[in-house]
Amino acid sequence: MGKKRHHESDGQSPVSPRKQPKADFEKIQHGGQHSDLREVSSDSLSNSIRGFQCPKHSQGAPNNIQALNYSLYSQPTPQPLVHRAYNGHPLTLPPLPSVKDESLESVIFTHHASLGGHPSTKLATSYDRLEFLGDAYIEVIASRLLFPRFPKLSAGRLSQQREMLVRNETLADYALAYGFDERAKLPSSMKRGGTDGTKIWTKTMGDVFEAYTAAIIIADPENGFQTAEAWLTALWEHKLSTQPITDTQTADPNAKTQLATKVMGKGIKLKYLEENPAEELRKEGKLIFHIGAYLTGWGWENVKLGSGKGLNKQEAGARAAADALTNPLTAQVASVKREYDANRWLERNIQPTEDEKDAKGETEGGGG
Repeated sequence: MGKKRHHESDGQSPVSPRKQPKADFEKIQHGGQHSDLREVSSDSLSNSIRGFQCPKHSQGAPNNIQALNYSLYSQPTPQPLVHRAYNGHPLTLPPLPSVKDESLESVIFTHHASLGGHPSTKLATSYDRLEFLGDAYIEVIASRLLFPRFPKLSAGRLSQQREMLVRNETLADYALAYGFDERAKLPSSMKRGGTDGTKIWTKTMGDVFEAYTAAIIIADPENGFQTAEAWLTALWEHKLSTQPITDTQTADPNAKTQLATKVMGKGIKLKYLEENPAEELRKEGKLIFHIGAYLTGWGWENVKLGSGKGLNKQEAGARAAADALTNPLTAQVASVKREYDANRWLERNIQPTEDEKDAKGETEGGGG
């Protein structure tokens, strides 16, 4: 039949008026052009978190599991700062919360290697300790956001979701979006802009973002945690709402059987192959496997019908099958299979007429 198809699936301004932040959303990979972000008041952010209660940071807050639902969805998100393309998708950046302790401003953006003097001096005037604290706060906030949002996901799948939100690549992108690279005090040996995509640059920008988050919280003991949580929740919303729906659903254990029923037949091959090396979650010590479902037959040669990822190959394969079931190409293959099966059934069950028998006999007899 010669058909081939291919489908791929897997109130003060927060910054100094002398220096407005710049956003460069492709800087890590491509070094794109800058465009200014507007300075905004933090009033809208304060309004959005009024009444926002944290079980560990306020009196009288509920202490059961339902408290995690307290206002993640009922409270309004901060007003948008600016719309622009962000990693290929439109994104609304929430306003950047200010740090209420001015003594922390320079510490947040100072890399220890840019300082001289005794190590103890570097420890007190660089962001190392703040980064340590911010890393923990960000993970807690991400966990609090995901737990009520995805009540049917296993702990392992929740870990994958959290990793997506807190990994260095994500935080570095946000740091660049808010112009943190313009404010950072880095050693002269460090290449600014990260146009070569180095892990060092990405890690550094992620660390600065973590330090800034910690500074928001410790500079405002009364409301800092709520402010940071509301800000990060709004910031992560785009990433959560635009991911493939299969990433937020439990794998269907019957997906492989359903796919086989649709496309399999005599001589048809359906293989589940590892597409990429397994990647390790940053902190959990778990692996994420990537599996693709490939078909050979019905006129197609080794064509990919779907992709999936999971904490083991079985889960990843089930997700690949589920993805394939939504692929229009799979429906096309199934149509060819049904047509073939229908013709075979007719050959076996429909008795030929007398004229058809005579014609067949003449053909077999050579017409004599």
